[in-house]
Amino acid sequence: MDEEYVACLISCVIDGTTQPNKISRSKIRRILEEKPLLLKRIEQQSKKLPDATLLFEPEVLRLKKVVIKLAQGHALHEIHELCILQPSVVELKPVTDFFAEEWKSFANPEELCALPEVGSRAIQRLRIENDTFYLDWIHAQPNAYSYYVS
Repeated sequence: MDEEYVACLISCVIDGTTQPNKISRSKIRRILEEKPLLLKRIEQQSKKLPDATLLFEPEVLRLKKVVIKLAQGHALHEIHELCILQPSVVELKPVTDFFAEEWKSFANPEELCALPEVGSRAIQRLRIENDTFYLDWIHAQPNAYSYYVS
């Protein structure tokens, strides 16, 4: 399952290890203990650098599939937008690879050019500053998972 792979991979990256007993999230630790083939797959996608940190080379297509599925779900849930077509561009990039201006552009919500649909969750979260409309990031799992929909 792609979602399970991505969740386990992200936990391994965050914790800097593929050793299940050193994984901080108990659910992920259990999955890795119960699914040795998944653990082996992730281990094979990691290599130890000279400074002892792990570098992961994930299955990008699996990551993209999960990102697209999450984006489609968030768009439907937040702004009532059914996105059935595949996106023309999906870019995956570690936060550490952002340049300062890229991060500023990515992390800071832009002024809305149109208001969300009346009755949508987005309209309930609308923020108005100086007669300008914004939507903010949603922190679904603090320090773990946030998303932005506009």
